[in-house]
Amino acid sequence: MNRSLRWKLTASYLLLVLFSLAVAAAVLIPGITQVYSNDYQRDVLNQARTIARLLEMRQAEGATIALLDDIASRSSWREGVYVGVKDDTGRPPATGRWAGQGGGSVAPEVRAALEGRPTTMIRPDPLDGDPRIFAAVPLRAGGAITGVVQVSVPRLWLDRALGRMWIALGEALVAGVVAALLLGAWRARTLTAPVLELARAAGRISAGDLTARAAVQSRDEIGQLAGTFNAMAEQLRQKLAAVSEERNKIEAIISSMSDAVVAVDRQGTILLLNRAAEDLLGLPQAAQGRRLEDLLGEHPFRRSIEAAARDRRDVAQEFSPEALGDRILDVHATPLRGPDGAGAGAVAVVRDVTDLRRAERLRRELTANISHELRTPLTSIKGFAETLLGGAMADEEACRRFLAIID
Repeated sequence: MNRSLRWKLTASYLLLVLFSLAVAAAVLIPGITQVYSNDYQRDVLNQARTIARLLEMRQAEGATIALLDDIASRSSWREGVYVGVKDDTGRPPATGRWAGQGGGSVAPEVRAALEGRPTTMIRPDPLDGDPRIFAAVPLRAGGAITGVVQVSVPRLWLDRALGRMWIALGEALVAGVVAALLLGAWRARTLTAPVLELARAAGRISAGDLTARAAVQSRDEIGQLAGTFNAMAEQLRQKLAAVSEERNKIEAIISSMSDAVVAVDRQGTILLLNRAAEDLLGLPQAAQGRRLEDLLGEHPFRRSIEAAARDRRDVAQEFSPEALGDRILDVHATPLRGPDGAGAGAVAVVRDVTDLRRAERLRRELTANISHELRTPLTSIKGFAETLLGGAMADEEACRRFLAIID
């Protein structure tokens, strides 16, 4: 199924937008995910710092690690958040949530906090194995590190937050794609409207309407193309009008000729004939486009014009068609040549020379009769002249008689 130029442009524009979005997503998504994850972990770490500052005030009042752990466990701001306190060895109180977990080992973030470095880390929960975000902040008393505040939230919360962000971003992208599609369709329509106008004008001209013009007002390359197209169409109209005028003149001249004019192509198909061809050759006016062989058979005229077309030479011949009685026709056939010089057929002019040939015969007969009539008295005069020259001049009486006869 053929697609219009408008939809091709729209599809290309949309594909370009989608490709750009895909490249941007491939480049930005990992970075955005990392930034958002870092921000989320930083928020958890800040919560741990806030709790640590509060617990340090209670520690200054004499609260033990176990009491601080109990207070911390009740400071959870949401179900699923666990807050606890580790002593200066990194181990939880015996009553703590993680008491007896981890095989006596110290968690990496706790170890870093004991070294004075607040740290966050994503690792499995030692109780159920689910991934969680752990943040550890040192507790200080008198400048010394006396313990660690540890905060833990489910990693699932971060994943859900990322999911909500991606959903919102996806909705924005869908809206952007729809907007790009609408914008692309509008832009494609704007760009293709002049092209469609040019196509419509070209179609009308090809159908024979030489007055059709492309109504394009833009000043860009398409507008220049439309201007050139309109100028070309006007020149074509003028040239065809001139050709048509010349053709009409030629047809009028040929039609008014008393001589028959017939033109054929290389296959013997009639290209042109006038009214005189009907009288002299018996060709109907509807013969144009038909083969001469089908109309005339073995007519001498057909052989003459086909010989001129075939051999590409002039042919002159006289013949007397049986259908015309004693009338005499004179045919002169000349080959036609195409633009490349190859033979393109032949054109023949047929003239009725019956009266001319009759006049020539009468002239010959008159000349012969006059010559005969003049020859007899001249012979006598010549005889008398020879007699006189032979000696009869001496006989005055004979001389007078001969001169009287000659006179």
